[in-house]
Amino acid sequence: SGAGLKDWPAVASRGTRPTVNRTDNRLDVHLLDYAGDLYGAHLTVEMVHYLRPEVRFEGLAALKAAIDDDISQTRRFFANQRVNAFQQQDTP
Repeated sequence: SGAGLKDWPAVASRGTRPTVNRTDNRLDVHLLDYAGDLYGAHLTVEMVHYLRPEVRFEGLAALKAAIDDDISQTRRFFANQRVNAFQQQDTP
């Protein structure tokens, strides 16, 4: 939340980015289907679903393929959450 983005779906990576030989802990968040400018904005991130542990990939191509898969899984997760929320609202 923050910057008018309440419950905006995103995929995140928390860790040290071993594929690019980094050791500092950081949180990288990719907001799905967002095209605005959030530079300098403060956001609150809520983790709601775990995909996989941090992995050191053989190269950037393998990392990009894994990120693309993570995004696909995240889209499916949030689509399913919307369906479940709708069904719960419909239940007497």
